[in-house]
Order: sequence, then structure tokens, then C-alpha cells
Amino acid sequence: MVKLLRRRKIIILIKRRNAIIYIPLIFIFLSFYHFNKKIKLQNYDVNDYSKYSDENEFNDVDEVILEIEQNEDNNFNGNDFVIEKYENNNNNKLNLHYYGNGNGNRNENHLKMLENEIDYNYRYKGEDLEPEWEWVKNISIVYTWVDGSDINYIDLKSKYNSGYRNVTSYERSADELRYSLRSLEKYLPWHHGTIYIVTTQQIPLWLNIEHPRIKMIYHNEIIPEHIYPTFDFNTIELFLDKIPGITERFIYFKDNLFLNNYIHPSFFFTSHNFYPKIYQRNIPDLSQEKIEKIIVENKNDEINEATKYFTRQLIREYFDPEFQYHDLFYMCHTFYRDLFEPFRQLFKKELLNNITDRLRNPYKYQIIYLYQTFLQYASQHKEFPQKFGGQGKVQKFNYNLNDDANSKNKDNKINNSEITITQGKILIPNRTIEKYSYKIIPAIIGDTFIRYGGITNNMKINQKYFDVNQWKWISEDLAFIYIIDNTEDQTSEIKGLKYSLRSINKYLKWFKGYVYIITMAEEKDEFSWLNKENTKIKIIYQNDIIPEKAYHSHNKHIIEMYLDKIPGLSERFIYLQPHHYFINNVHPQFFFNEEFYPKYNFEQPLSEKKLKYIKTKDKSFYYTYSIIMDYFSKTYINSYRYLKDAPCPLYRDLFEPSRQLYDEYVQETLNHKYPNISDFLPLYMVATYNVYGTDQPYYPEFVTGFGKIRQAKLPQLRRENKSINYYGYDITSPIISYYTIMNNIKFGKYNVRNRKIIQKIKNSSHLFVSLDLNHINNLKSNVINKIFILISSLYNEKSWFEK
Repeated sequence: MVKLLRRRKIIILIKRRNAIIYIPLIFIFLSFYHFNKKIKLQNYDVNDYSKYSDENEFNDVDEVILEIEQNEDNNFNGNDFVIEKYENNNNNKLNLHYYGNGNGNRNENHLKMLENEIDYNYRYKGEDLEPEWEWVKNISIVYTWVDGSDINYIDLKSKYNSGYRNVTSYERSADELRYSLRSLEKYLPWHHGTIYIVTTQQIPLWLNIEHPRIKMIYHNEIIPEHIYPTFDFNTIELFLDKIPGITERFIYFKDNLFLNNYIHPSFFFTSHNFYPKIYQRNIPDLSQEKIEKIIVENKNDEINEATKYFTRQLIREYFDPEFQYHDLFYMCHTFYRDLFEPFRQLFKKELLNNITDRLRNPYKYQIIYLYQTFLQYASQHKEFPQKFGGQGKVQKFNYNLNDDANSKNKDNKINNSEITITQGKILIPNRTIEKYSYKIIPAIIGDTFIRYGGITNNMKINQKYFDVNQWKWISEDLAFIYIIDNTEDQTSEIKGLKYSLRSINKYLKWFKGYVYIITMAEEKDEFSWLNKENTKIKIIYQNDIIPEKAYHSHNKHIIEMYLDKIPGLSERFIYLQPHHYFINNVHPQFFFNEEFYPKYNFEQPLSEKKLKYIKTKDKSFYYTYSIIMDYFSKTYINSYRYLKDAPCPLYRDLFEPSRQLYDEYVQETLNHKYPNISDFLPLYMVATYNVYGTDQPYYPEFVTGFGKIRQAKLPQLRRENKSINYYGYDITSPIISYYTIMNNIKFGKYNVRNRKIIQKIKNSSHLFVSLDLNHINNLKSNVINKIFILISSLYNEKSWFEK
């Protein structure tokens, strides 16, 4: 099953910015885990829940059907991306719609693209590839590398650079190549092919060039005579197909790209026909006024923006007058070797300025982008590669596939319109690839996999990208809290707790903090299996934390209201239920974002129709939200949203100001010995106070809101044991929540069905599942026992919390 989180960033770019000393030390310990960075698209808003519904929570653990609808011309873009899930005959269906530039006809023959290709990369752990991918093991990988600080290189470049001997950041070497190769060796274990390192007569001192898989390729071996030397990577990239022995498909790396997780080849190629994938981003601002300013000011860092503009102009002339430029993700790219020559011949006149100017220039064209766009348009023609698709100058281009590129001009000179750049067949006759095409991957998917980071002289900024100790605090300081109803025969809750703790032990290996178990009755023998000598386990009787007037309550909401009263509780903690289970390895960013703000798992806003239903069927929820709206104003809080049945991270020190604000309703709830329809629900009390009141720089001197809160007293925060100065929050995006959380899985009385449920959980790539254990209390005892035997198969090893 597909997921869009563990949020594994598997390709990382590090941009060089004058930080030579620090880079090698940082790269050795490279590790990124960005689980929930907000995804932004032109036409997609992760906070627009109307496009994405989570109401049916896999109660029958149905398979998710993934559909991709795209135009037949295959030319869609990342900003033409909409996600929606809807209910159809009790089946959960997720539709990923791509609305491209074509005629609107839709092709639904890619129903399992995400499942078969994206999910491979989340679940892939370096094991042997499937048989259909055997060919990719020997694919060529190409690196371009230069040491711009080498004195010979500086001398040669200064000859063409008006005598300037400066070293630009993109030429400077800090041994990035060493660590990029290490990452490749570690995270592409399936690759057994040749790694070509293309450079200008240079060899890294640390590189073992005798290794059979390493081949050094010097520029003068692939770049035509008198075009070499060049100091522009665009010219170098134009001739990568000339590398002797390079495979028909190859992967191109730059030395400042690093792999950070295992990558399945389906990241690079489609699983059907193995077409290259092109990862596109947003549409940049390429206004003529902006580009003219860049050219006048001649800012080296902004040259790339100008080249985008002129590249777009050329594409519009040749292929499509309405073409919109989309930025590419800075990443490794995949190419067809045998399309380079037709590409060069098509643009042979325009590329002359590119290749004859040996330095970077804002008027040049971006070779990778131009090649990929050539592939996108040209391959649309039914007779491609004999004929090219497109609506402009490309229609006038004719050639014989078997002609030599230089057959009309064997002296390789420029004679009027007959210009040749290289020699050789336009398409190699003995090629094995018969159909050439591509797949554009939209921004939301690329953003899931790819991270861009800039190295600077500011080590605090650098630490943001590289500090493996970033989350160290959470290992020892974080606490988990459970509430156990042991007032009656709650065997299922207590058994459920055992396996929930085992799931923490198994899948949250970083956790070394405290677990607090709050009981609703004084403990007897229910927890005889717990290792009470373990100082990290604390059993707390509810009367020790709730007000005296509520002693011996059977109302869990009252206990939740006073969780912050637990002695020694950490400033941030996670509230769990006994039926909560982790089912895959989980990073702390499942609970907190990069700023360590809690991430709430809210469902979509309730529609008016459903709100009418909830008003009578879940009165305490409706009652609570209505009060909260009165205090903050309905113009400010304009929707009712459920929290998912999932781990809930909370701030300890927001409980007291929340109780102060809603004291009238807190006191009323304290009078309810049992859960009541007029209970004021504590989790919503605290979470909404955080979301709507505290995420601004003036708290606690000011609390945002437009209702009764304006007449309320200012909150009084505790002063002791407090280190948090800003109470921000985050909300897990619906698509990430969808693929990481399975809610309210119900077991039945039939063991066969229950076995299937457990098997689906075992095979799932979700991170978390909540099981409806209250439901099973109505089943026969022998059925309940069998259910827990099945659950135990998920966690058959004792946790460090047990005897």
C-alpha cells in the first residue's frame, strides 16, 4: 500500500557557499528526516480538506485504489495536480488527477503508478530487485566533477576569462564527490555498472582509479576539438552520450548530490517500458523586466534565471508558443544516449553560442531542460524518432536516421545553413530501445523525495540540515501517557496496553523517556507483567492528579483535563491509547515538526449535512466546539474538525491557561462521574487553544481571538521547569496522514477475517494503526483470546517495560 511518509528524503542537493572547512565533517554524518514539510503547488492546498476526505478509516482494511488520470499526450505538469478521495459503493478511492495541456481526453491505464513505483522507494531496503529490473544493474552512472582551485585549471580558465583568476562556488571542490560516491554505494546496492567521472584532466587524490567500476573521462575525449576546453557545464552535458561504452539509458549525477535512503530504480524510470522520469516543480517568474535587470546587473548567482527565460523562448519557437517553463528539481537525471544526436542536430544553429562561449552566460540555453523538453514534445509524434512532435520550427526538421550527422559537411566547417556539431550516426542502428517516451512527475511527489540545502558560513544554519543530534532531546525528555480504565472488567484495555508498549519498543528505538500509566482505580494485579523496577515506568492513580471533587471518577475526560499535573512530566508529551500501535519504524517527526511544534492529526472540516448528524449523535463534541467558537469567534474558527484516533502530542504548559479560560465548563465536567453529553472535551480544549490562540509572538501577553476571549484574563503560565518560549503548532497534511495512519480497524467474530486483517497490517507501509478494542468486549471470550493471539504475532518479543 502506498504511503507518502516515512517522510524519507532520498536525494539531497547541497549548494556550495564558501564553507570549505565545514563540509567534509558534516557530510560524513549526513542524515535527513523531513516527515511533514508543507507541500505547496500552484493548484493544490494541503489545508483544503474539501479536496481530500478521511471519513472512512479502513474499517474493513480495504485496499486503496490509486488512480492517475492524465492526458493522452502525456504532457502534464506539476502544478496541474489535484488530490481527492471520495466514497463510492463503500470503497475508499484516492484519485490523483493530472490536468495537462492536451485535448482533455483521459487515459486511466496507470492505476497503480504510485503503488508500483513510489511505494517501492518507501519500502525498499536494499533487497534484490524484481526480475524485470535486472537490466538496470549495469546501467551507467555519470558524474561531472572539477577542482576549480587547482592552479592549472585557474591558469587555463583565466585565458578565456579576461585574466580573472577567481574560483566560483560551483567550481570549488570540498570532496563532495567522495561522499556522494559513498552514498551511492550505500543506497544503490543493486548498481553494479560503470561509474564515469567526467573531468578536465584532473583526478581526485583520494579516488581509487584502479577500481574496475570507476572510469575517468576527460573533457577532450568527448567534447569536439576546438570546443574544448570549456568551463560551462551545459557544454559538457551536451556531449555525455559520447562517453565510450556508456549504456543506452544512463543516470547523471552532479558531485553535490547525495542519496539519503535506499532508492529503487523505479525512482528513475517507469516500471512500464522504463521511461525516464522528469521531476518538475513550480512555474518561476520569468518576466522580461526581471531578466533584463539580471543581465544589466550581471549577478553571477542569478544567471540561471536568465537562461531559463531564453530556454523558454527557444522551446516556444520550436515546439509550443504557449509553453510554460517549470523548474526542475535539482537532482540526478536520466537520459537516452541515442537521442542526444537528434537533439543536437535539431538545435545545431542555436547551440553554437552555447558551445563556442567557454564560460557561463545568461543568454545560453539550459541543456538538460532543453533535452528533456525535446523528449517530451518530439516523442509525441506517432512516427518518432523518424519524425518529431511539436507545433513550431520542429515541423520543418527532416533527416535520414542512418545518415551521418556530418555527411553533408565532412570538413566539419560552417557553410551557410549546413552546420554540424559532432560526427556519427543520428541514431545508432543497433540500438535495443524501440519506443522512447518519458513521465513527468509532479511537484508534490518530488517534494516528498528531494531536499535542497544551502551550505553557508553560518554553522547554525548548516546544523539545520545536518545535525544528527537535532532530535537528541526527545530521546530522554519525551514522555508517553496512557489512561487505563481498570474499574471494571477491562481485560482488553490492559492486554492492549502490553502490545502498545511493545510497539513503542520495536518501532521507536530512539525513545528512552518515561511512560506514565494512569489508572482509574487503585492498582491490584492487573499490571503484574510490568517491570516495576524499571524507573522509566510510572503507574499513577487518577486521584493523585485530579481535583478532590472528582475523586473516584469513571470519566476519562476529567483525567485528560489534568494530564499536566503528573509530577516530572516533560514540557512536550504524547498522549496514547491502549489500542494504539506502531507498525513500522517511526521518526519523531511523526509527532513534531522541524521546530518541535506538535503536529495535530485533524480530519477534514465537517460538512453542513454531517454537522447536523453530529449535533445529535456526538453531542459532547458539538457542545465543546460550539463553546470554543464562542470564545474565539465563528469568524475566526469557521469549521468543526475531529482529531483522528491517533497519538496526540501536547504542550504540558497550555493545560492550565486553557482551564483558566474555560473554567466554567471545566467545573461542570468535574461534576460528571461518568462521561456526559455536556462534557467539555480536554483534547479539543488544549489543541484549539494552541492552534488559534498561542501561535503568535505576543503570547501570553496577548491571545488571538475575537469572541469572549477578549474579556478573559490573561493566561498565567508556570515559571518553573520551563524552556519553551514559543508555542507553535503544525497540522499533518491530509495526504501524509492518509498514508501513515490506519484508523479504527474492527475485528469480527470470524477468525479467518481477523487473520486477514492482521496480515494486511503486517504488509502495510503505514506507520500507525488504531484497533477498535472496545468493540471486541462484546465478543465471546474465546474469540477475544484468539484476537489477542493474532495481535501478539505483530509483537512477539517482550518490551523493556516487561518482566
